[in-house]
Amino acid sequence: MNKIIIALIIISILQTFARYKYLKYYNTKIKTLYKKYNSGYFGIGIDKRKFFNKTIFVLIIDKYENILEAQVLKGISIFSKFKELDSIKGCNLSDIKSKKEYEKYKIAIDSAYDQIRDIK
Repeated sequence: MNKIIIALIIISILQTFARYKYLKYYNTKIKTLYKKYNSGYFGIGIDKRKFFNKTIFVLIIDKYENILEAQVLKGISIFSKFKELDSIKGCNLSDIKSKKEYEKYKIAIDSAYDQIRDIK
């Protein structure tokens, strides 16, 4: 019985440490992207439709709605990392609807753009 309790305590400590490292990675990445662009609009969109496969989309656009930066984080694992979407970088926001990446991340991109539109 004592071994089970000790194992549960160790697992709990490891889980807390892993969550802390993941949140630190996420916050560092967001701050780095935010500081990288002095001008433009910054939005973070989330697609929570699927139970285990969440999508976080970071979108940075200029005043003409050209995409300066687009990054996506898929999944909820602590091993998930942001990936750049170079295929839509530099495109105008209205022109990316024909791109395959837009269809895959439509809800997250629209959510990020809605956030940007609210601050414009």
